Amino acid sequence: MIRVLAVPPDDVASAVKILGSFVEKIFSRGSGGCNPYRMVQNAIQNKSVMWIIADGKTPLGVAFTQVEPWIEGKRLRIVGLAGSQMAKWLDAFKDEMKKHGRDEGCEGMVAETRRGMARALGLKPVRVIIEMEIS
Repeated sequence: MIRVLAVPPDDVASAVKILGSFVEKIFSRGSGGCNPYRMVQNAIQNKSVMWIIADGKTPLGVAFTQVEPWIEGKRLRIVGLAGSQMAKWLDAFKDEMKKHGRDEGCEGMVAETRRGMARALGLKPVRVIIEMEIS
C-alpha cells in the first residue's frame, strides 16, 4: 500500500540520513535552482514540509513542498521531488498534495520542473521561467 507521509520537523534530519540518495537525486536532475542544505533546513524550521513516499516500509521517494503567498491567496509549491518506481506512486502523491494544499488554503499547485515530470504530475505549463545569477 502506497503512503505519502509528512515528516515532522523534529524528524527531518533523521529522515535525510535514511533517504539521502533520493534527496541528492532532486539536485542532480534539477536545474540547480534549489540548495539542498537550505531545503532541508527549511523543513527542520517548519518553513516547508518534507514528504516520504513509501510502499509499506520500503521508501520509494521524497518530496519537499512549501506554501507561499501568491497574487491572490496562496499556492503550494513542489520544491523538489525524486524517487524510484514513480509510476507506482505519482497519483497517490498528487492526491495527497491536493489535499494538503486545500487544507492549507491554497488555490493552486506549482512546480518548476522538467517537461516529463510536469506531464506525469498533470501540471500544465503556463509561463516561462527565466533567470540570471547576480553577484
